[in-house]
Amino acid sequence: MVNEHRKTFLKNSAAQYALQLAKYILPFVTLPYLTRVLGVEGYAVRAYVLAVMSFAQLLLEFGFNLHGAKLVAGFKDDLKRVEKTIGSILASKLVLQIIGLPIIFGMCVAIPLMGENIPFTFLCYLSICFSVLMPDFIFMAYEKLGILTSRYVISKLLATVLTFALVKGPNDLWLVGLLDVISAFVALALSFVSLSRDFGLVIGMPSLQSIWASIKGSALYFLSNVSGTIMSSATTIAVGLWISDSAVVSYWSLGMTVANAVNALYTPLTNALYPHMINEYDQKLARRMLMLATPVALFIAAVVFFLSDQIMLLLGGVDYVAGSYVIACLAPLFFFGFPVILLGWPLLGAAGYVEEMTRTSLTATVLLLLGLGALYIIGAFSIVAVATLRCFCEFVLLAFRAIYVCKYNLLGSDPIKRGSK
Repeated sequence: MVNEHRKTFLKNSAAQYALQLAKYILPFVTLPYLTRVLGVEGYAVRAYVLAVMSFAQLLLEFGFNLHGAKLVAGFKDDLKRVEKTIGSILASKLVLQIIGLPIIFGMCVAIPLMGENIPFTFLCYLSICFSVLMPDFIFMAYEKLGILTSRYVISKLLATVLTFALVKGPNDLWLVGLLDVISAFVALALSFVSLSRDFGLVIGMPSLQSIWASIKGSALYFLSNVSGTIMSSATTIAVGLWISDSAVVSYWSLGMTVANAVNALYTPLTNALYPHMINEYDQKLARRMLMLATPVALFIAAVVFFLSDQIMLLLGGVDYVAGSYVIACLAPLFFFGFPVILLGWPLLGAAGYVEEMTRTSLTATVLLLLGLGALYIIGAFSIVAVATLRCFCEFVLLAFRAIYVCKYNLLGSDPIKRGSK
């Protein structure tokens, strides 16, 4: 019989998969329309600015949600303390957003594409600011992730309808940015309505000391996340810089896109597992997930390796079959992906061993960057060498995390000793 905590986990997992599905579907509804009405140049501006803003959002989120959820889970019955934490974290986010304003302005000065579209650029920045202000850490701490799905669907459906109704040509690029702002604001408003209605919470008054404590406490979470982002993007950037054959670069990009897409399938599961583990450290569930998922991951890796020709033909067409060796070389990533994620935030992070987890992320990232530089210096930079290095660094990341998990007995049957973070 499934206990209440497991039922909550399953419910949150379903909500996260629904959210993932919505994030796949809803943007594609307007994609063909926007590419046509904005034209090639207008859509290129939108794509570039959104790419820049995705990095800005990573910086502004700064690990607040992971840290805040872990914090609130420890005293969620003390509403006054929770409200003060909400105020401190929101104020911390606002501080970073204010710091980000001159940086975005500087980028507009330095990058012509952004400088020629300043209204659109700052509307996009305002949109991510609203998104970052959403108190997701509260929903994570109380294991109520359904609101994340419902608010996304409602806000994006509104933006979709308005896009078809109002955006009519290339000169309406600024309007696309405004609709993103409206969508993010609606989602933010729905979040605070839920905060009051479902939890009886309001925003507490923060102090300067509590704001600094929030920023300081979230720094390790941020370092770990940004290390993962660097690790994901560094190889693609290096390949684009140091390999002149555009076809080979395309092969690599497609291979990494497939690897990232497969890992994205695990994200909803681990997003639901982290709140579950910070509230009730369920070692039995984690063991079961690892035992069930490992053979599946091995099967996926084997399929990728042995059917690489067919996969590249299906995804890229005849022109990409010659690059099937690239995705075959990346096959180990498909095996390492799930255990790396599971042993990360759901196990080490939830148990309070954030320093140890961050150490594993930084070690693997530095090793990857040094390896890429060494390959270039000695003249051995090739797709096969880069793929081998990328897989090796992922193995190192998994091995280091596994060592810490074993050291602290996080998958054993005995009660764990929690870390300090």
